[in-house]
Amino acid sequence: MGAPTGSVFISYRRDDAPFAAHALYANLARRFAEHQIFMDVQGGVHAGAEFADLVRDKVARCDVLVAIIGPGWSQATDTQGRLRLKLADDLVRVEISSALRAKKRVMPVLVGGAVMPAKESLPHDLQPLTRRNALKLSHENFGDECVSLVRQIEHALIQADGARYVRRMRGEAP
Repeated sequence: MGAPTGSVFISYRRDDAPFAAHALYANLARRFAEHQIFMDVQGGVHAGAEFADLVRDKVARCDVLVAIIGPGWSQATDTQGRLRLKLADDLVRVEISSALRAKKRVMPVLVGGAVMPAKESLPHDLQPLTRRNALKLSHENFGDECVSLVRQIEHALIQADGARYVRRMRGEAP
């Protein structure tokens, strides 16, 4: 079997864990084709694009969403001091809730010593995230942990390819 054909969406907060997201992107780019990885600042958004619609489309098409969760992820606030995750139009919330609703593989990745937020601290549409097995990327073991994460992503993409093949053989819609 050749390389998997599915795609990965990297969700992160720019003010929380941008370096981890960029480092993960770089590692994924060594293994997968550029068109298989979506990260907003890596050429995935063209000038004039309506960002929320683009995000929903990219999430709908992805097979795996990697949710990078740093220490300030759940406590991030907007300019008015409101918790961003509580806002319906928060893009991180839109990304993750869209993937959860579509039953995508959502992989929480804890960075910078972050822990999974408590279920009760999240809006209802994000609470299923707390039931996902989280992976960790630490400064001390980044290389080994990232290799493991990339392997798990590759495995998930292979599973998604297999599921698409079965649907095609059954004559079902992709």
